[in-house]
Order: sequence, then structure tokens, then C-alpha cells
Amino acid sequence: MTYRSYLSTTNLPDVFRALAHAAGIEEEPAANLAVVVAEDDPVNRRMLSAFLTKCGAQFEVYVNGADLLTGVGDGRPNVAIVDYHMPVMDGPKCAQRLRDRLGVDIRIILMTGDVSFDNSDALFDTILIKPVRLGMFRKAIGAFSRSTLPISPAPSRPATGPA
Repeated sequence: MTYRSYLSTTNLPDVFRALAHAAGIEEEPAANLAVVVAEDDPVNRRMLSAFLTKCGAQFEVYVNGADLLTGVGDGRPNVAIVDYHMPVMDGPKCAQRLRDRLGVDIRIILMTGDVSFDNSDALFDTILIKPVRLGMFRKAIGAFSRSTLPISPAPSRPATGPA
């Protein structure tokens, strides 16, 4: 009887938020991150946009690695999410150029459906195998927001292509 009384007088969303906070789960794990995305598939672009919005990130989406590099310009995003296989410039080439330009100041997440890729040169900080679920994504992006990343303003150029 006491249990029912407690539940009926308590705001359950507040209880869930308190439990999530106690467990170290943030509602917006990427709120302090500037993220750029290179993804050629329109469905995956929409999915990533939805995930990043739910995680509270500032982000821009591009249709390939070359567009991402052009769009970033002199900006300094914290995280880049790149697809492995894309036209014009694929994920590994884009990651290498980002590393050359920004060094270890950027975290790079590879998204791929190909389980036979090679990360022997350690270009990628995290690898997500498609299909990517929101929980898996939140965990990956949340690890970067809790690290000692320098916080940068969001890139200044608009995304190219449909999001």
C-alpha cells in the first residue's frame, strides 16, 4: 500500500531522470559537441540527424567526405562521423585528411555495414556496425562528451545535399 501511495504522488519522469543520472546516463550526452557527418545514404542521414538531435549535439551533415572537408573549412569540430563507402571521397580518406588537419583534437566514428574493413592505421576512435541503434549511438557519442575534448564552436558552413 505504501508503494502505491508513493507512485501516485511522485512525478515518474523525474524519478526516471534521477535514476538515469545516478547511473551516469545523460539525457543529452552530446550537448557540448560540434559534430560533422559524412553519409551518402539519405535514410542514414535522416537517422543520424534524428539521433544527434536527441543527443543534443550541434551538427552538420554532408553527402561525402570531400563535401565535409570543404564545409568544415577552418572550423574545428569535436567529432566526425563518416560512412566507410561513399562516392567522391570515402570514410578512410576523409578520416586521414581530418587527422592530418586536426590531429588528435577530433574523434572520428566510422559507420559501416562492412565487417571486413581494416583499421590497422587506427584512423577511427570508434566503429559502429550498421544497423546502428539509438542506445549504441548514445553510448558512443556520450563517451566523447565526457572525455577531455576541447570544446569548439559548430562548423560555420551549411550542410550540402538533402538531410
